[in-house]
Amino acid sequence: MHKLSSRQWIVLVLLTIVWGINWPMMKWAVTDFRPWSFRVLCIVLGSAGLFACARLAGQRIAIPRRDLGPLLVASFFNTTVWH
Repeated sequence: MHKLSSRQWIVLVLLTIVWGINWPMMKWAVTDFRPWSFRVLCIVLGSAGLFACARLAGQRIAIPRRDLGPLLVASFFNTTVWH
């Protein structure tokens, strides 16, 4: 087993804190928001966060045309049917 670098420890600690805050925040959110409004808020904020992370990392977010169809089908079932 290898040792974790200081950067990995920082990420682990931040992830643990965020994960721990998640449960009280979810309890607050489900008591104060309507379910569909909350889901829309989560999707919009999550998407914005992912796009921001990709941009900061210098990653392209363009989707190849051949992958667009399967992605839309998977997105439909994940986002619409699941929620």
